[in-house]
Amino acid sequence: MPTKIPQIITTADIRWLKEMVAAGGASQAYTWLADKGYPYPLLARGVVNSDTLSGVSALTFMDRHAIKQTGTMLSRDQEVQIKQDMANACLD
Repeated sequence: MPTKIPQIITTADIRWLKEMVAAGGASQAYTWLADKGYPYPLLARGVVNSDTLSGVSALTFMDRHAIKQTGTMLSRDQEVQIKQDMANACLD
C-alpha cells in the first residue's frame, strides 16, 4: 500500500484545528490531519472515539492506571479533558 506524503499545514490551519478541539471536535481535527497524510491522528482518533482496538486498549490502560493510583476510575469529565489535552498536545 503506497504511503501518502503528508501535506504541509500552516499556522492558520493549526489555529483552526485548536478552535475545533476547544469546541469538542477532536475527532474531526484528527480526521482532517489524517486526510492530509499524517498517520498518528488515526490512532488518536481511535482513543477519542473508543472505536478501535488500540483506542479501547489505551482507554482501558488509562482507567486501570487511575484505579491503581487513586483507587477510582476517571470521571467522564476527566476523560474528556485528557482527550482534549491529548489533541492540543498533538497540535503544539
